[in-house]
This record gives sequence, structure tokens and C-alpha cells, in this order.
Amino acid sequence: MHSSSAAQRLQRLRVITSNLLKQLNWHQRLLQFSSNHISVTIIIICGVYISVQVLFVHSFSINTTASIARVQAQRQIAQFSDKSGDSTALIAASLITRIVIPSADINAPVLTVGMLPTSSSGEQEWNIARYAVGHHNKTGVPGQGQNIVFSSYASDYGRIFATLDKAIPGSIITVYEGDVAHNYTVVSQKLVKAPHPSTREQISDSEIIAPTKGEQVTFITCWPPSGSDRYSSYLVVIAKP
Repeated sequence: MHSSSAAQRLQRLRVITSNLLKQLNWHQRLLQFSSNHISVTIIIICGVYISVQVLFVHSFSINTTASIARVQAQRQIAQFSDKSGDSTALIAASLITRIVIPSADINAPVLTVGMLPTSSSGEQEWNIARYAVGHHNKTGVPGQGQNIVFSSYASDYGRIFATLDKAIPGSIITVYEGDVAHNYTVVSQKLVKAPHPSTREQISDSEIIAPTKGEQVTFITCWPPSGSDRYSSYLVVIAKP
């Protein structure tokens, strides 16, 4: 009888010990899960915070650059107004107010540019807007079904078109008339040999800026912006609705 009672107590002790071990293991797993969950939560929060900061800095940089460019562009209009009674033929405010090309990180104001007389040859050449994109005044505007031509610098005066080569086929381009957005898709990018590579502002009146049967936007800049063959060609990007 005594032996049987001892065996029963021993069995009960084993059961109690087993239950305690199970409870301990459950708590350990719970603590481990909680610890892992907290770590993952902290990582997610940090990731979201860093992403927001990066987006804010990028947006602030673009907006600041665009604001500076607008100020410089307005100064250029005033400069030509002071020197010439007819500044409209050279450079002036444009109905097209802004160009945005996300793939090339371009977000710039637009000015209307005209032809500059050259005293050396008697020919004329297109003026190039400084710190802005120049809209050629003899070309179309959105919605008219014409060739809409823009040009700007790639290495000087804000280097607006320094990254124009990143506007590859498939890229989206937005042309703004005030708050009205007109979207176009890049269909081609090509290099055209410049007839006067030594003249930086020479964008001749050729097939590049000639009228087209359908609406398109044409972006032109002297290319490449550096190197031994600097400005030996025009980089031409064409987009259509």
C-alpha cells in the first residue's frame, strides 16, 4: 500500500513538472513572438519614416529649383525689355508655362523665344532661354495639331536639358498651359549632326522644327554637353499625344 501511494505521488509530480515545462515553453514562445513582432514593427516604422523624408527632400529640391528658374527667367525677360523696345521677338512670357519630364528629372518654366539676327553672316538663329525651356514662337501650341518645338541649354544657365537623354521612348512628358496639363509619350530620340557645331545657340530652321501633319512636341539641345565632341550634334526627343 505504501509503495503504491509513493508511486502515485511520483506520477503526480511528473505530471505537474510536465505541465510547468509546457507552460514555460509557451511563455518563452510568446515572448519570442512578441520580441520579433516589435522588431518588425520598428523596422517598418523606420522604413516609412525614411521614405517620407526622401520624398520630401526630393519634392522640396524640385520645387526650389523650379522657383529659382522662374525668378531667373523673369529677370531675363526684364533684361531684354530694358535693352530692346520689342522684347517679344527675342524672349517673353509664354502661354505654355511649364514642362515636366519625370524620367529625366526635368521640371522647368517655359519662355517664348524668337529669332536673333547675326551681324557676322546676316542669317538668323534661335535664341536660347536661360534657366528655362524656350518655346519657339513660330511653332504650335497644345491642341492645334502642330509641331510644338522647345529648346534649352544642356551645360550652361541652369543645365535644364542636361538629362534630356533620359527621356527615352515610352517616357511621359507633361506640357502645362497654366494649370491645364497636356500629356505626351516619347516616341523617338535621335542625334542629328549640327551644321554649325562651333555656334552654341545655332538651332537652324530645318526639318527638326518644320511643321508636321499631326501634333507632336519636339525637344532640342546641343549635344553632348561635354567632351572633345561637345555640341557636335543636336539631341532631338519627339513625343506625341
